[in-house]
Amino acid sequence: MKKYSDIYKEEGLIIKVLNDKSFIDDVKKLVKDRFNQSDEYYQSLSREEFQDIAVDAQDALNNMNIQEKFYNSEEDVFKEIFDKEELLHESVVFFRAVRPIRNGVKMEAPDFHRETFYSDHSHTPYCINSWIPIMNVNDKNTLQYYPKSHLIADGELKVVEDEDAPGKVEKFSSGHKLGFLWKPKKLDETKHLGKPTKMVFPENSYSIFSSMLIHGGAKNYSDKIRFAIGFGMIPAKKMTFNKKFFASNGKPHYVSF
Repeated sequence: MKKYSDIYKEEGLIIKVLNDKSFIDDVKKLVKDRFNQSDEYYQSLSREEFQDIAVDAQDALNNMNIQEKFYNSEEDVFKEIFDKEELLHESVVFFRAVRPIRNGVKMEAPDFHRETFYSDHSHTPYCINSWIPIMNVNDKNTLQYYPKSHLIADGELKVVEDEDAPGKVEKFSSGHKLGFLWKPKKLDETKHLGKPTKMVFPENSYSIFSSMLIHGGAKNYSDKIRFAIGFGMIPAKKMTFNKKFFASNGKPHYVSF
């Protein structure tokens, strides 16, 4: 069996079944408690109204020690990939609640990007993203990526601002706190990247991937709200500037496990 460290280096991505799924069950219960109205009700809300509900759920989610529970479940994977280095994690778990694109609802997920589109800190290329399906994730709404794109230098990409992006949110809004973009960008040319691939998730699985892997495009073409969670991590010795983070109410962006 190929080592996780080799897979991560070559593919920039690992998809794996959780060793301990108990925190997934806890998040599912939160989702069912917080989103207890009909799908039609949530479809009828404005984006701002829906995101206000989602950000309240995110605040509750962030009292559940998800980062630590996830790390404890997958500690063997992280220790192998990062050679037992100390990892830091983002001080917020982002709650990804995305409605179907219908009945006037437009795209509510970021377009394809990598994290260096939005951060010029020298540590950003070393960040690791996690994406963990909770409910209703399928091939009609899952996260997509360009295979092996983590190996492509920033200088080979043409990136432009996208003021007309349908998923754009207001700065310091609920959408911004949920991790959506107030100043979105997009790739102006993608032919040299090949075709994007959908992340396929077995039940109770997750992905971790390089911040340099070009990912996004998780539009919801299904008939149900799609729920997922995610947060970033970084080897502690790579961290350079640890700013205060709006999404976690002014806590440091990265903190220790």
